[in-house]
Amino acid sequence: MNDKNEIEAFVLDMFTFLQSEFGFSDPIWRRDVWNTTISYLSKEIGIEIELDWRDLDVFILITKLDKGKLPRGYYVVNGRVCRLHLEEVLQNNLNVSKDEIHKSDKSINKKTLGRNKSYILTKTARYQQLLYAYAKAICNAGDNLFKNDL
Repeated sequence: MNDKNEIEAFVLDMFTFLQSEFGFSDPIWRRDVWNTTISYLSKEIGIEIELDWRDLDVFILITKLDKGKLPRGYYVVNGRVCRLHLEEVLQNNLNVSKDEIHKSDKSINKKTLGRNKSYILTKTARYQQLLYAYAKAICNAGDNLFKNDL
């Protein structure tokens, strides 16, 4: 198994709670040379785990769905924000302190770990902890998370 497949399998394992505990859909996959995006959908929002193969990085986006489907654009569609980074939602919408959001980031440092499988796995695990801790609040807020956009 190559590193990409291992990392993708790790992501699937780490985020099964979205389906089992919060009723999100089975994952929707988008793959290309530069990234893999694994998306989970509820009625109003999606949670997307984006694996960036070029920069060997990972991030999580909270997405406002368009009639139950992923929006066509990336961050903005028709002048409206449709995707927000997890950290942005936690800080700006749920009033989670920067210290709480970044409390273990010192151990997730590209300079220390390098751009490698270990870095992306460690960062994915940290994102899973953050998302798990605040998933209920994110789900309860739903598309209201996007009311203060642009």
